[in-house]
Amino acid sequence: MEGEYKGEENITLSVPCNYIYFPTYFQNLIIPIPQISSPALEENKKKYQRTWDKRHIEFLYQLSYEFSRNFHKPIEDLKETDLYQIAAQLNRSPSQCLNKLREIIATGTLRPGTWSDPEDAIINECVKKNKKWGFTAKEINLRVHKGMKVRTGKQCKERWNNHLDPNVNKGPWSNEEDLKLLELYKAFGNKWSKISQALKTRTENSIKNRLKSLINVKKQELASLEGSNITIEELIADRKIQDSMEKISSNFAKDIQD
Repeated sequence: MEGEYKGEENITLSVPCNYIYFPTYFQNLIIPIPQISSPALEENKKKYQRTWDKRHIEFLYQLSYEFSRNFHKPIEDLKETDLYQIAAQLNRSPSQCLNKLREIIATGTLRPGTWSDPEDAIINECVKKNKKWGFTAKEINLRVHKGMKVRTGKQCKERWNNHLDPNVNKGPWSNEEDLKLLELYKAFGNKWSKISQALKTRTENSIKNRLKSLINVKKQELASLEGSNITIEELIADRKIQDSMEKISSNFAKDIQD
């Protein structure tokens, strides 16, 4: 037996209904949904998706809310067994869906990556006390989320490194930083953690974004030249020239003032 979801764009998903716990109301549920494949229909997919975008979060919450309402079960009390079919449609595990649902409930928003002020305060507190990330996550879950497993040690670490660390430089990149980034990338490749440690004040995410930006700018400059390939050596040479010109310009300005 199969049920169907019909979205705003005439997208239809066939949903297997061969589980006893699967609610019959799903068969007639009409909501706008993204075009998402089901792992039940794609046996070759071995890995679940890890990242969540706005579409998937909204879909998860809508179906979870309907399940809760129809079965008169508080959404806060849903368990993994309640989310099996929803998880299948999102190509995620029931555990991933339950954790994300708890995060939505705790933060009160469907916006991805949202953290509350109390959560940030606990991270800052634990960092000052040199606590491990796993301990930090447990403290947040205990004190903010009533013991529910909402945050992980990895999430707490990323939150600190990318947003809360006061030493992180979020300003524009200098030519000197660009040059160092390119040279480090030449030496270490995509080992972003090593590059971040060497640059000290830049996060892994900002490093990836900056490198992508430098490459795209160079591609645009070479767009008129057919068959032109960009090498890391060319980017380094180009950045060295810009760095030298910047220093010459700065010295010249000082000489004029003197």
